[in-house]
Amino acid sequence: MSNSPRFASFAEAVDKLPDGQDYQERELVDVVVQKTEIFAADQESRTPLDLNTSRVLMALGPLIGLDKINVLDFGGASGTHFFIAKQAITHGPAMKWHVLETDQMSSTAKRLEQSGLRFFSNLYDATENMKRIDLIIASGALQFCDDPLGVLRNLLDLSPRFLFITRTPLIRDSEPWYSIQTSRLSENGPGPLPLGFKDRMVSYPISFALESSFQNLISERYLIRFSLDEGVYGENFKSVRSCGYFCELKPGS
Repeated sequence: MSNSPRFASFAEAVDKLPDGQDYQERELVDVVVQKTEIFAADQESRTPLDLNTSRVLMALGPLIGLDKINVLDFGGASGTHFFIAKQAITHGPAMKWHVLETDQMSSTAKRLEQSGLRFFSNLYDATENMKRIDLIIASGALQFCDDPLGVLRNLLDLSPRFLFITRTPLIRDSEPWYSIQTSRLSENGPGPLPLGFKDRMVSYPISFALESSFQNLISERYLIRFSLDEGVYGENFKSVRSCGYFCELKPGS
């Protein structure tokens, strides 16, 4: 690890955050939502998608033959994955895309709701109108929970047909640990910083769960169809690898 602190608990990391900063900081949320509004407005059939955002298309591939796809996007910010899918699958199945986010993000992003896309701040509301869940996406999200394994278990208990975890830092240490992640405001959300915002550093707590614990929990009921080694997790965490798993529910589970 580089120059980032290491803490024994998520609460300790929260306590060490600069005043007024965390993942629900008002300006950070506003930047992400405004960026997504611009991104969605600019999407056309020939707009190129970068390799990072195109991960979602890989996850949707096995479901393209369905009449309708039900997706729970855990930590999906203001719906960027939905707009990518909408652009790429113009003549494909209808989509019910529910984004589960923080109170601040879900309330602010509601202005982006449209046919197929809705935002929620609790798991019950996000899933009660889904007779089945075809896919759960957790992209760059589980590490910002105080208990990533507990959240993962809750998601697995929903029995989605497929689960796609990506951009998630996991460690091979003997114990999980916690830290503070920093980034530039402009690095959050798709595209450049919108007009009216001044770039600066932002901070939020982060959890590093054990890779073995993740794999063991998933394997109880799911087949890991493939895993991804997505490289070093950022400049400040050079010893940590970013991981991904595409998983399918085992027959009879």
